[in-house]
Amino acid sequence: MARQAGVHREAGDHAGREDDGRLVARLAAGELHAAADLYDRYAALIYGLARRILRNEQDAEDVVQDVFSQAWRSAGRFDAGRGSVA
Repeated sequence: MARQAGVHREAGDHAGREDDGRLVARLAAGELHAAADLYDRYAALIYGLARRILRNEQDAEDVVQDVFSQAWRSAGRFDAGRGSVA
């Protein structure tokens, strides 16, 4: 979780930042920077939740990796009408 240390804002704090939907659209277009931005925005939140549920750091890190791998593969299917990125 090397990038986790760079996460400084909560997932709901979007002041001055790119909209989540636009970020996912860039991810769907294959932009690596969009993946990094999405990771910076949500990795700590996902890790914290997984860590609380699983009570295991390695398993929580695996969950984060799986979540972002799935986001990369399925970004083109994101439908804001069904829910938010968060």
